[in-house]
Amino acid sequence: MHAVGFLITATMLTSRVALIQSTTRYRAEAHQDALTGLANRRQFELDLPFTQPGDALLLIDLDHFKRVNDEYGHPVGDAVLRAVGQALTAELRGRDRAYRYGGEEFAVILRRVPPAEVDRVARRMARTVAELPPVQAAGVQGPPVTVSVGGATFGLWSRTRTLWDADEALYTVKGAGRNGVRIAGQSAAPSTGAARGSGDRPAGPREQELQR
Repeated sequence: MHAVGFLITATMLTSRVALIQSTTRYRAEAHQDALTGLANRRQFELDLPFTQPGDALLLIDLDHFKRVNDEYGHPVGDAVLRAVGQALTAELRGRDRAYRYGGEEFAVILRRVPPAEVDRVARRMARTVAELPPVQAAGVQGPPVTVSVGGATFGLWSRTRTLWDADEALYTVKGAGRNGVRIAGQSAAPSTGAARGSGDRPAGPREQELQR
């Protein structure tokens, strides 16, 4: 009887441990981008409410990524996304976090970074991506890649405003020719070309989402 009781108890414990492990794994997968291994947009939206004044947000967009997929194939495009994700992660401190925000766009939350340092960190990340060796996939070598970066610091105002400011800064860089960096409230102009006025911009999907 003792042996039978022990086997039943052991079986129940084993099943319980397996259930906990499965639940933990599924929960982690639900908040992780399968391609890059970075946190996904769902995790970003969970982390955003816990940002504090003194933190900063970077939105990073791969330049002309559709052209990479069209001319070199989706395997190369996927390899580029993985390489960029790894490059961004390598530049972060332990308390920072990178996300695949969607498609070819990444986001980074920097914790407790001096405002004057945000631009330097963003430019270092952009430089690291630009210096990546061309990836190879399915026997095809991909092109050099660059990114456009828009950033903003969190203050006492709403986090929605910080997201909007970073998005506006990113749009300014892309309107000026891409491959540049702009931090809202710091850069007089993006690093490439002439800035496009925000008044010329139609409301994009993210702005429409924020306005709702």
